[in-house]
Amino acid sequence: GYLSEAGASLVSERLRLDVVPKTRVVRLVSPSFNYSAIDRATAKTKQQVIAKFPQTKLGKTLRAGLPPKKGSFQLFVEGYRDASVHLNQFEASPLPNSVAHSFQLQLRNSLYSIT
Repeated sequence: GYLSEAGASLVSERLRLDVVPKTRVVRLVSPSFNYSAIDRATAKTKQQVIAKFPQTKLGKTLRAGLPPKKGSFQLFVEGYRDASVHLNQFEASPLPNSVAHSFQLQLRNSLYSIT
């Protein structure tokens, strides 16, 4: 989900791996999103109340429209290759043991430096 995407981006950024495009959690509204019938009916009713009583306290305090939904917003990157390309490459030709061991030590040191 969106939290995993944002979390992967944060880990990539903190470890200076730069393998995941910048991704943040956002709150957005769009009529094309999947809303329940209750959310759509509530938004429609609020809009009707505001239209009928625009100058009253009720009309001024209601927030019209659909409720915001949380999701991830990812920076578009030109020439970015999907992770499956890299994973397939590593499966076809794994790292030599010395390189894998060195990478593991660097990753472990990086993780400890974050905390």
